[in-house]
Amino acid sequence: MSRMRCTYVAGIWREHLEKTLTWYPPIDSTGSRPKVYVAPSWSWASLNGGVEASMGRYKDVDYAIHVEDVALTYATEDVTGAVTGGWLDLRGSLKPMKLHLVEYEDDFSWCMTLNRDFARKQDETDKYEQREFLHPARVSLDIDPMSDTEFDDDNTEGHLFFMPVCKTKDYSQSLMVRLADEATPSFQRIG
Repeated sequence: MSRMRCTYVAGIWREHLEKTLTWYPPIDSTGSRPKVYVAPSWSWASLNGGVEASMGRYKDVDYAIHVEDVALTYATEDVTGAVTGGWLDLRGSLKPMKLHLVEYEDDFSWCMTLNRDFARKQDETDKYEQREFLHPARVSLDIDPMSDTEFDDDNTEGHLFFMPVCKTKDYSQSLMVRLADEATPSFQRIG
């Protein structure tokens, strides 16, 4: 059996980082972050509970980001063990957004707005009406914003952003982040 020649970074293989940053909590879950720091927000390990991944489901994926650098601080010499800090340097396009809770298909979903207009996804053409329907693009957040005391302020003050990660002919995925430190500037993943 041959050994993998990949580098482990907070639960993700470094060589596949662009592909695996698009993990998300299951739709019916309400994730939470542990009270004690365990991993950077870009890692699935930063959440209590399960996550799902879209990597490998699609072919002909175009990536709009590139991981320039990764740095982690470990609690011990074991690089697969506890992490006490870390950051990720991404090259990509960062765009401002706001999130709104919108009634959607007998439920409520978080949808993003760009320049006061809802970001939309285009559905299949209606076979009977022969017209296209547009629905707000729903977002998958890592934790319930109602349990996040800073969420409303960040949303109101324009501290929320998205970064397109990848697209195929049928879908696209982005990272949702919040401004964590204006001086640096650094961001924390929220979805």
